[in-house]
Amino acid sequence: MKTTRVPWHRDEILVVAAIGIKYGWPKTPPRSEMEKISVLLRRCAVHPEIELGEEGTKFRNVNGVERKYYDLLTARPEFPGKATNGGKTTHSIVEYMIEHQMEVYEAGIKIRQMLESDTYRSFVIPGLRV
Repeated sequence: MKTTRVPWHRDEILVVAAIGIKYGWPKTPPRSEMEKISVLLRRCAVHPEIELGEEGTKFRNVNGVERKYYDLLTARPEFPGKATNGGKTTHSIVEYMIEHQMEVYEAGIKIRQMLESDTYRSFVIPGLRV
């Protein structure tokens, strides 16, 4: 079975960004936290067109969530090394987060709560253009 890549949705990235804000960049969050995020994202509420069986075990697995965290980390201006290729949406969120960190954090927490309670709907941050 061929696996196709499913682009990261803005709301998924906001959930991961909230973890970075919570633990403080560049501290690496506990793996157990990344596992919780992986479980939530694998429910596919953000991608209702996807059935987990279609994507196999790699769809939003823990390694993928950790990779997205590092994409966010390395896109930050104070990161001393080269940024990973995290994609346009990731870089847009990081740019917005520089001056609106609490707004990004609160959005990520709200989205996570919606995913946990199976009440997910796309979340709007008025100034974030992605």
